Amino acid sequence: MSPITLFVTLVLVNFVLRLKIRSTSSSWLLKLIFTLGVPLHEAAHYIFAKILLLKVTNTQFLPNFKDKNKMGFVQFIPHRGLVGALTNMLVGIAPLLLGFAILFIVYNQEKNIDTNALSYLGIGLTTVVVMQSMIPSWQDIKIALKGLCITFTLLVVTSLMFPVRWESITSYELTTLLEVVSPHLMVLTLYQVTAVLVLTVLKNRN
Repeated sequence: MSPITLFVTLVLVNFVLRLKIRSTSSSWLLKLIFTLGVPLHEAAHYIFAKILLLKVTNTQFLPNFKDKNKMGFVQFIPHRGLVGALTNMLVGIAPLLLGFAILFIVYNQEKNIDTNALSYLGIGLTTVVVMQSMIPSWQDIKIALKGLCITFTLLVVTSLMFPVRWESITSYELTTLLEVVSPHLMVLTLYQVTAVLVLTVLKNRN
């Protein structure tokens, strides 16, 4: 399996696992999993909305466990037209961007320090929280979709008008990105699979 295929597969698997975990709204384990991830996720939306000069009208940073479909939110007044589509896209994918930045910091720290059992435990916990917060919600996808389509179309048109060997330009960056993110995705996958199994056992007991 190629690195890209592995990455895409892990993202899809974790997205499905997250939906499965969220379907059990009454579990104490659900609260433990999302209490740290949800504030980080919503903080990313909030920070990018403020940076892009969007008016934020309402926020909820702590998870609402009574409504499993609305764990947290950041409501804002979008810009209009093309600018609005692009700023919506950036706000929608903000948790991904912030998460990647945090993972790169963790990755560089991990390379520069002597890791022991406690360090690995801390890195593992950080990984789970950050990766959990990075996974987009359906609402995030809907907010970002128009801007993503426009951006993709512009990239395709630009590449056709000005042919460039993108492989040579992006191969190093892509390899580095996958090297940083894929191990963290594997940790998150193991964590979420364990959570689903525990939730299933608890549900069957009840």
